[in-house]
Amino acid sequence: MKRAFLLTLILAILFPLAPSAAVENQVKAAFIRGGNLWTLIDGQETQLTDSGKVFAKPQWSTDGNWLVYQVEAPSEFHNGEKQSEVWTYNIKTDEKKKIFYNGYSPKWAPHKNVIAYNDNGILDISDFKRFYNIATGVSDFTWLPDGIGFLLSSSGTLRPDGWSSASLFTKKIGDNYEDIVLFGGVEPFFTLPREIGTTDKNKLIAVYAKQLTYSPSGKWISFVVSPTASWSMDSNMVCVIDKEGKNFGVLDEMILDVGEPKWAPSTDTIAYIAGGGRIVFGFKNKDLKVKEMPGLA
Repeated sequence: MKRAFLLTLILAILFPLAPSAAVENQVKAAFIRGGNLWTLIDGQETQLTDSGKVFAKPQWSTDGNWLVYQVEAPSEFHNGEKQSEVWTYNIKTDEKKKIFYNGYSPKWAPHKNVIAYNDNGILDISDFKRFYNIATGVSDFTWLPDGIGFLLSSSGTLRPDGWSSASLFTKKIGDNYEDIVLFGGVEPFFTLPREIGTTDKNKLIAVYAKQLTYSPSGKWISFVVSPTASWSMDSNMVCVIDKEGKNFGVLDEMILDVGEPKWAPSTDTIAYIAGGGRIVFGFKNKDLKVKEMPGLA
């Protein structure tokens, strides 16, 4: 009896009970259910769309007042084809606004309500009034942590001597988007080796660099390196590089459809699911791994 009481007391100290309603009311989330956009705010679920065509992950603006999401729709210019519309929703006014008719990978600026997205290899910015062309030849991108520009990736190309490797660039921007030069204005950041891997026997050609993400401190960048489209179903590499583009490392092998690498909320610790092999053959030899990155001066 005493042992049971002591165990209960220890559990109460280690895991104090919190009112479930209080915890629930602190949650603000956006999610997709049945192809529609929903929110969970103050414990109340609300359906925001009814097209059944919303896809990809909705994203909150920095101030928490806006959502950006993508909608699959019939192409306005090509019969029988689809387009990816970029939309926003204001949770205070219930306003919905179509930002662009065919863009993907929208991302909010970290310092204001401006959206960047990829338009068939052209990086665009929208301030809700109009859009501006920022850079071309873009495979993937992410905002710099201070919001004054972008880290860009450009894919390799097929040449007579084989595939070239992906390259990373930075491009700074000011507040006047009309003055930005579309071609050029970039600084080389890093060119990947032609082949990368964890061992000499486990290598792939580094054609694409995707899922560019800064660590919480901004000192490290994670990304996934992929070979050609068919090969990427079997093997990709989780990589990191420091903010100066000098210290590059390959962490492990992964496959794209298992999940993207994620940084911890407040520390430079990255988690990912390691392991190769095509998903259609089953989830085998996959391991959740965690890597703490060293601090930099």
